[in-house]
Amino acid sequence: MDRTFTNACSLCVEFNGGRTESLPGCEARVSACGPWAVIPSLGPVCSAHVLLVPFEHRTGAVHTTTQARTIETAIAVWSQRFPSFVVFEHANAATGCGITHAHVHFVNVQAEARAAFREAASPSPLLSLSLLSDDRRELFWSVDSLGNAFVDTSGPFRSQFARRAIAKLGGVEFSTDWKAYTHEAWYRSSASAARTFAVDLRQALGFAEQPHDAMGNEAEARRSVNLAAIR
Repeated sequence: MDRTFTNACSLCVEFNGGRTESLPGCEARVSACGPWAVIPSLGPVCSAHVLLVPFEHRTGAVHTTTQARTIETAIAVWSQRFPSFVVFEHANAATGCGITHAHVHFVNVQAEARAAFREAASPSPLLSLSLLSDDRRELFWSVDSLGNAFVDTSGPFRSQFARRAIAKLGGVEFSTDWKAYTHEAWYRSSASAARTFAVDLRQALGFAEQPHDAMGNEAEARRSVNLAAIR
């Protein structure tokens, strides 16, 4: 498994044993799932706001068809716990939210993705995340529990525009400092959701309980789910 990292990335530092951004008293933030980490958002905008992050430092979560299948499986797994949800990623951005390390947001909100993310003004239907695997342009994609999936490659997009949109839907005061613990109870509930999600995802993907070893892409690709299957 490629664990390429850079000292300039706070996620890479955390994944390699550096300072953890957890709240005092919380368990360790990172739950491993093979080549992926599952972590709670530090600035949650709902009661279950979880990030799926590759351990490898790259700018997009979907750079191969295997990675696309893994994320589609993760969406199906998340939907079993949270029937109302939105999943999204602002990928391949030069600066993004200050973190260029790829991370996919999973949030337990009821929303129509295209209506929520109006700043993604040129959406195209997305039939499968695999269609993004060769695209290194800055892009934004989203899937929701109502059966909508789209991608917009017309960026650049404003930093944190998607988090702002979800916060606005819930009437949440948005903090421009995403590392601020904006809602401690939601951070703790998101941490619990992350641990449960990681257990479910490991089972779905066939990873062992201690998935830090180099299991490679073969095990990761054992199960795939087309986006249409969760609609």
